[in-house]
Amino acid sequence: MRHRFRITWGVIAILMMAVVASSLIQTSEHGPAPEVSFVTLSGQRESLGSLRGHPVLVTFWATSCPYCVDDMTHLIRLHENFAANGLRIIAVAMPYDPPNRVLEMARKRSLPYTVALDVQGHVLGAFGDVPGTPTTFLIGPDGNIAWRTTGPLDPVRLTERIRDMIDTARSAAGTGMARPGIITG
Repeated sequence: MRHRFRITWGVIAILMMAVVASSLIQTSEHGPAPEVSFVTLSGQRESLGSLRGHPVLVTFWATSCPYCVDDMTHLIRLHENFAANGLRIIAVAMPYDPPNRVLEMARKRSLPYTVALDVQGHVLGAFGDVPGTPTTFLIGPDGNIAWRTTGPLDPVRLTERIRDMIDTARSAAGTGMARPGIITG
């Protein structure tokens, strides 16, 4: 009896580790992004559909999440390196995060990209599988989800994906602008 108990807990532990590991894996998804609207900190409403034609990075975050706070440095660099090339970043605060705390952090960190509130959880629900924070979706100019990751960002891989996406869009448009630089740690 005692032996079965150990085996059962061992199996449960292995399954739990597999679930955690799989949530940290970066995946490619090619389905359409949900048609949602964001309410920004300034009270403006912006729809994801209105951003079609641009690469869009949507990241779900919380003020209490240390990885999310660390990722802000990478997101600021991405904004600085790629906003002129069309990249839009929307950081969606989790529904449980008090709006005053979100506003305070955005001001304190001087976030140059769009920060949105999701008090009712509609945006979170539309994106479906958001197992925790940070969870980030890269949406192509065609409106399809090109990539998703949960956990801390890998800025080098993400930069390469965004650069490739912008290069592909430029090639399709027939322009020959210079490639933006890579960001690091």
